Amino acid sequence: MLRLQAGSADCMTVLCERHWERLVVFVQGIVRNRAAAEEIAQESFLRVYLSRDRYEPTARFTTWLYRIATNRALNFLRDHRNESGVESLDQPAVDGVARQVTDLRLRPDQMAETNQRQLIVRRLVGEALEGLPERQRQAVILHRYHELSYEQIARQLGCTVASVKSLLWRAYSSLRVALEPVMTAPEL
Repeated sequence: MLRLQAGSADCMTVLCERHWERLVVFVQGIVRNRAAAEEIAQESFLRVYLSRDRYEPTARFTTWLYRIATNRALNFLRDHRNESGVESLDQPAVDGVARQVTDLRLRPDQMAETNQRQLIVRRLVGEALEGLPERQRQAVILHRYHELSYEQIARQLGCTVASVKSLLWRAYSSLRVALEPVMTAPEL
């Protein structure tokens, strides 16, 4: 980032290549839409480039990048609050991109038992995460899936370490309650 700030435009490509996929996955955890996540990631990198002169290396570059992305994602959620998130398969494909549809010809009994369990658990965990308040969900995603420290999460969310600990405690408590019947069910 410091080389980009000094005028080496090639460094922007390196930053994008290094951080693109993790940033998209992070944003997708917030907005629950891959296409929107990619757009927000692109906007975030554009903001990085446009703000390169104001960058202060007081924290890690990723902290700054993820803060920009978090703000963009929260703006997206606010602006699209009333949309259903459901896309009709009868509508033409957007920009010629084919939709990915599950192959319904496969029967559940054709899947391996362990894969079926993993799919069910992932879906249920995703639903439980979706049921958390926004800040708790963000804290869990940063902690569990991005393996950030409490301090890093606090910088990302713009709060104190104590607030992060409280958010995570409440979130994990809620997740334990929501997932306890599922995890003890003998058929899973």
